[in-house]
Amino acid sequence: MKYLIFLLSSSILLANSWNKLFYFKDNKNIYQDQFFLSSSHTPKDELNTTINLLKSTQAKDIACNFPARYTYIKNHYKIPKQDLSLCQELNKFLKTFKKDIISLAFSSEYINSPGSAFGHIMVLLRNQNEPIELASAVHFAAKTDTDRGFTYLKNGLNGKYDSYFIHEPFFKKIYHYNTIQQRSIHIYDLNYSKQQIKLLLYHLFELRKAKFKYYFLNKNCASRTSEFLSIASKQKTKNHFYYLPIDTLKANKQSISSHQKLIPLINKLDYLLNDMNKTSKKDFKKIIKNNLTPDNNISRDTKQALQYYTTLNFKKWGRSFKNYDDIINLTYKPKPIIDNTPHPLEKSKPSNLTIGYSDKSLYLEYRPLFTDLEDVHYQNESSLVLLTPKILIKDKNIKLKELKILELISMPTEKIYYKTPSFKVSSILNRENNKNQLKLENELGVGRTFGNNKIKLNYLLGLGLSNIDPYLKASTNINIYPKRNFKIGLQSYIKRSYKEEYIQNKLFMSYQNKLLYTLGVEKSQNTNLFLKLKYNF
Repeated sequence: MKYLIFLLSSSILLANSWNKLFYFKDNKNIYQDQFFLSSSHTPKDELNTTINLLKSTQAKDIACNFPARYTYIKNHYKIPKQDLSLCQELNKFLKTFKKDIISLAFSSEYINSPGSAFGHIMVLLRNQNEPIELASAVHFAAKTDTDRGFTYLKNGLNGKYDSYFIHEPFFKKIYHYNTIQQRSIHIYDLNYSKQQIKLLLYHLFELRKAKFKYYFLNKNCASRTSEFLSIASKQKTKNHFYYLPIDTLKANKQSISSHQKLIPLINKLDYLLNDMNKTSKKDFKKIIKNNLTPDNNISRDTKQALQYYTTLNFKKWGRSFKNYDDIINLTYKPKPIIDNTPHPLEKSKPSNLTIGYSDKSLYLEYRPLFTDLEDVHYQNESSLVLLTPKILIKDKNIKLKELKILELISMPTEKIYYKTPSFKVSSILNRENNKNQLKLENELGVGRTFGNNKIKLNYLLGLGLSNIDPYLKASTNINIYPKRNFKIGLQSYIKRSYKEEYIQNKLFMSYQNKLLYTLGVEKSQNTNLFLKLKYNF
C-alpha cells in the first residue's frame, strides 16, 4: 500500500512539473498555436505528441525549439539523446543572458497607475561581481497601446490585453521606475543553482512563442513570474481572486539569500533635509532659489543635498540649471543614507473587514482589494478602492449604507524643492446627507499636503454632484505617526449645496504588526457616534 501511495504521489508530482511548462490550469492561459505541438493543447496529448516527435526524424529540431520540454522528457522517459550545444538559435539566445545569479526585483507601489498600485515584479539575471545595472530583466507585461483611464482599467480587468514575457536591460527599468517615477526597487538574490537557471532560460526560449491574456487581478506580472520560477523549483502557486507582486516574494521567501535596495533620489533628499540643521537648510534653500554658485565652505549635508536636487531635476525633468557644473563638481565625503521606508514584506494586506456599531445598528464593510486612507502608508498617503460595499443591519433589516464604486486619492507631501498637488477622483453611493437617502456622488478634488514622515496635514477642495445636485466639499486630513507602524488620523469635511450643509468627522488609530488593526469613531449629522474595528487580511 505504501509503495502504491508513493507511486501515485510521484506520478502527480511529475504531472504537475509537466503542466507547469504550459501554464495548464484552465487551458486558457496561452493563446498561440505555435507554442503547442498537439492539436488539442491538453497536457496528456502534449506529452504523448512530444515524446513521439523526439523519437522521430524531427527529434533534433524539436529538442532545439523546446529545450525545457526535451529536458523534462529526457529525465523521465527513454528517448534518443540530443546535443543542445549544437542548437544555433538556442545558444545565440542563451548568450544574451548573464547566468551566474538570479534575483527578484520588486518595484514599490505607484498609485498614479492602477496597474502598478501594488508594485511590479521582475526577474534579474547577472554575472558574479557585475554591477546590478548591467543585469538582464525578464518581466511579464501587457500590450496596452495608448489606453488610459477607465478604458485601461476596464480592459485590464476583463483580459482584453495580450501579454508576453519581455527581456530588456535592467538599467532601462531603473530609469523608468527609480528615476522617472521615483520608486524604490528591492532586489532579492535567490539561491538557485546554475542548472535551475539554465532550465528557466530554456523555458524562456520556448516562451518566445507564447501569448497570454492579461488580467490585472490574478493573471498578471506577479502570478506569471511565480509560475515561471516554479518551473525550476518546488514552490506552489496559489489560485486566488487576486495575486500581487508581494505574493511572488512570499512564495520565494525560502530561496532569498540576500537583499539590496535602490533608493530614489527623493527619499535620499528627504532624509538629508529632515536631518539637516537650520543653517544648512537655509543655505540649501537660498542656493536653489537663486541658482547661486555654492561656496565650498557650506556644510557636507548641503553639498550632498544640492547634488541630489540637481541630479533629480536633470534626470527626471531634463532641467539643467546655470550652476549645474558648480554643484556637480563639489567635493565632500558623502553622508550614509538611512531609508526608513517599510520593507515590502512588512506592509498591510490589501483586503479588510470592518465591523461598526451605532444607534443600535451594526454595520459591515468589506474591501476586497487595494488600499485606503486608514492604512499605514508612512510616506505618501493614498487611497485606491474599487467596489467596496458597506451595509447596515438593524432589527433584522439590511440596507446599503455605502458602495464605493471608485475612490482614487493621492496626497504626496510637498517638499521645499518639489511641489506636487493632491487630488481626488471618486464615484460613491452613500447616505451622507441630512435625509439619510442613498445618492450617487461623483466628485473631483484638488489640494495640497504639508509635513514630513511624522505628521502630515492635507486639505482638499472638491466639486461634485449628488445625483444631479452640485455641491462643494472642503476636506481636512491630519495624520500623525508616533511610530512607523502606528498611525493616528483625523478626517473632517464640510459639504455644502444650495439645499443643505453636511458635516462629518472621523478619528482613528491604525496599528500594523503583520496584520493591520484599525479602531475608529465617526460623528456626522445623521449619526450620533460610530465605533468601528477594521481588520486587514
